[in-house]
Amino acid sequence: MSLIFCDSFGHYSVLTQKYDGVATAGGAGGAIALTPGAGRNGNAGAVISLGSNLTTRFWKNVSANTTLIVGFAFNVANSNGGWSSDLPICQLFDGSTIQIDLRLTPSGLFKFTRSGTQVGISTNSFGSGYHYVEIKVKIDQTVGTVDLHVDGLSWISVAGINTQTTGNNTASQVSFGWITGIGGNLPQLQYGDVYICNTAGSFNNTFLGDRSVKTLFPTASGAVNNYTQVFAAWAASTVYAVGTTIADSSGNIQRVTTAGTSKVSPHPTWATSLGLTTTDNTVTWTVVALSGSV
Repeated sequence: MSLIFCDSFGHYSVLTQKYDGVATAGGAGGAIALTPGAGRNGNAGAVISLGSNLTTRFWKNVSANTTLIVGFAFNVANSNGGWSSDLPICQLFDGSTIQIDLRLTPSGLFKFTRSGTQVGISTNSFGSGYHYVEIKVKIDQTVGTVDLHVDGLSWISVAGINTQTTGNNTASQVSFGWITGIGGNLPQLQYGDVYICNTAGSFNNTFLGDRSVKTLFPTASGAVNNYTQVFAAWAASTVYAVGTTIADSSGNIQRVTTAGTSKVSPHPTWATSLGLTTTDNTVTWTVVALSGSV
């Protein structure tokens, strides 16, 4: 696998439908919203409204990788005069510990840090509006690397450094936000068009460049609709697991809701209304669809 994950933010309503976690601190903490029109080009985006010195982030878990490439459209909005300390925007975690993070300084420079120690900083400043940000990080104690591209141009490239915080030279979580210990007037962070890659395989194993992730919805039924549902038939003296589905003797669809072993013979007298159950020796079946409806 090379392309692990991508997201347009445009085809679902709650971040946890695609991401593995969302954390917002209580009280005066920040908030995260999936907001129509907040992304680039009128698309939806993830918007983090920051609370003072409190955690506000969302994240995607991946398999452990030594090198990860992450791209995302990024905008800082409503800065209200600026913030007074580094603004974390993306992190690579090993378990609950950050290996490497990307931050935006109060002067608009990007920098990578390991446990707060700077390992790379840009000379270019981040401008207004959306820009496409890509990071590529190799995690290692001695031959680690950090690279940053903005709008397809290299802004940071450092090799032969320590990028490993934990005892593992891998990361298994990509996080956006992680807002703690920030002073000043806190802005909104806006994200869109996310991708995550590793270096496996021969495609999509390095920077992809500025990418727009599009959601394509069907507009009507197609010209061919020839799918046929095929269900097994009931069998005597058979061990059935929860979730097993069959077509009964009347063509209704029965699903196992209590695992067990079916009768020796003959088949049970099946329930015929949706939601009703049939006791079959030690198996319980529930009607989930009627004949002709699937």
